[in-house]
Amino acid sequence: MTGVYGINSPKKLFEHLKRKVSIYSENPTDEYLTDVLFPLIHLREWVYPDGYKQLNKLSETQRTREVLLYEDLYIMPEFKMMLSLFNKAKHFNDKGSYPAMASVQNARAGLMRCGDRLDRKYHLVDGRDIRECFSAVMKRYKAYIDEIPE
Repeated sequence: MTGVYGINSPKKLFEHLKRKVSIYSENPTDEYLTDVLFPLIHLREWVYPDGYKQLNKLSETQRTREVLLYEDLYIMPEFKMMLSLFNKAKHFNDKGSYPAMASVQNARAGLMRCGDRLDRKYHLVDGRDIRECFSAVMKRYKAYIDEIPE
């Protein structure tokens, strides 16, 4: 895989994604949300490009760390929500109700975190701050990336 502008490995895409999540967290906009969703979803395909069609052909002993990551993310509720949002954006389709998306402006009890500005925009997915979903998926990616030898 040749990559784009020096991003030519899953590890480098993960580093890029971490920067995008940080930028989004500092200044949550619709544009930055898209900047996070696309690499968040595609990183799974960079790690295991053969995808779902090959999974059924693999025995238990053939399941690599890459396959396990691919499968783990597929069943993770937070990843499923992110995948649904990504597909709605990719296909310009807002049909259906899953997941329920909303955004609210300004401080809200239960949403604010240390460091949030009072005029913050919050993107909600099924009533949850989208940052919670990012965090869960990023933790799973990090566990995989941390085991890659230098």
